[in-house]
Amino acid sequence: MPATRSVTPSTLALALFFLAPPAAAQILERPPTTAPTIMSDATPPVVTTTGIPAGVQVSWQPVTGAVGYTLCRETPPGSTTCTALTASQLPATTLKYYDVFLPPGGMHAYRVTAWRADQHHGTAAPVTGQAGDVTKPHDFRVLHDSSSAATPVLVIGWTPPTYYKATGEQVKVTTFRLSGTGLSAPQVVNATSYRVPLGSGDHQWQVTAMIPNPAGGWYESANPEYLSFKALVKYRLVALGFKVLQEATDPPIDLNGVFNEVYAAAAVTVTTTAFASPSTYSVRSATFGELGNNAKQFPPGRVRAGTAGRNGGLTSGDLVPAGLNLLGATAPITGTTTDPKATAPTSSSAFPMLIWEGRLPATGMVVIHPTLWEEDPDHSFHSEWVRRVGQWGTAGYAGLNFDQGVITRLRDNAQVGPGIQGSSVFGCQDDLLIPAQWPMCLANGQDRPLGLTGDPRGIAFWFDRVLVLTPASIEAALRGVGTRPGTSPGTIVVPLLDTGKEAKASYELYLRVERLP
Repeated sequence: MPATRSVTPSTLALALFFLAPPAAAQILERPPTTAPTIMSDATPPVVTTTGIPAGVQVSWQPVTGAVGYTLCRETPPGSTTCTALTASQLPATTLKYYDVFLPPGGMHAYRVTAWRADQHHGTAAPVTGQAGDVTKPHDFRVLHDSSSAATPVLVIGWTPPTYYKATGEQVKVTTFRLSGTGLSAPQVVNATSYRVPLGSGDHQWQVTAMIPNPAGGWYESANPEYLSFKALVKYRLVALGFKVLQEATDPPIDLNGVFNEVYAAAAVTVTTTAFASPSTYSVRSATFGELGNNAKQFPPGRVRAGTAGRNGGLTSGDLVPAGLNLLGATAPITGTTTDPKATAPTSSSAFPMLIWEGRLPATGMVVIHPTLWEEDPDHSFHSEWVRRVGQWGTAGYAGLNFDQGVITRLRDNAQVGPGIQGSSVFGCQDDLLIPAQWPMCLANGQDRPLGLTGDPRGIAFWFDRVLVLTPASIEAALRGVGTRPGTSPGTIVVPLLDTGKEAKASYELYLRVERLP
């Protein structure tokens, strides 16, 4: 039997020491399973730049968690100093900044910073941008051509470009620099149009846009916008005189019992551009023919011009002015004003009588209603005719194309001259010019127009003669297109035939178009 080993108290204590854990291990915690959170910077934004007139537009993509953005500019790029462009953070919804009023073409670098609420941030690397040029005006054109005026002028105009304010608002340029023909020095113009004198020779203008520089002066378009204009030829239309084929009967309203007396008259409408607002006026000569007698005295100013009676009334075969040669005077196409063949100086009341003179652009036209009037003391018929023809001209430009074959289309009894087709029209209307049938009923007065009546019942219903002149039609007439044998090129024969039951007459009115030096 094995020997029994005794255990002493000290031995027991030592054994318990090695078998039990230390007392300190019972108060230690388990080591952490994750690392503690460390605060970091925000993600830098993605930045792009675009040149705008005298400025740079800086754009960036939104950064998740950003509450705002700031940016600064390095000028030139790579500078050690970056100038802050925002006094405070831009809202998180703002993703653009307009850096404006910079010298065009200048290079700049931009740093955009995204900020979080905890003030941590991320700054993008510098992105370079170049300030754009000042945009030049566009659609530079002639707005109005007053070529037919005594002092011709042009109104030239343009469409303004735009530029940006710091807020991103796009506004129109309001100041421009204009130079060119007729301007002694460049003009600063605070408008989008300008009146310039129209002289001889070719014309050219240039215009630039000007953006204000807050530091003083202007930023200006590097390249101007140009406009060229070819000088217009100057034309003139005169009434040379008339011939009596059959003298007019006196108006039934006022038979004065003496020989015939006639004056020339025309209503004129001028426009420089198709469908533009026209100008209208009328001309009238002195009265030629009967001077009066003891039974009937007429107002002063009449011109003895006929062969009938001792007071020179008009009768069949008379030519006014006497001896007029339709093959004589010609338009001074290449000659000077001293050319012996040139038309004599014109008058406002005697023959040759000036009807219209001026420069006419390709899109311009002159509408003329030429006629002769048998005169008695009251002129109310003529006044009403002038008023209504003016209405025709003003409204007619809105409704018809006057550019088609106007110099050889007036026909009356196989007689050809310039103008719109002139077939007889009966009734209280005129459909030669305006399809809307403007009324032409004249109910009172004593003068009457010759060649406007076609109603066999009397003189109450008239139609009107219309001549339409354009540069093309005038040049055709000067080449002899539509000219009647026995007349020189440019001569227009206007037949005036009355076929009414009581009002009969047959006259020819002679006009001439000329090209002036």
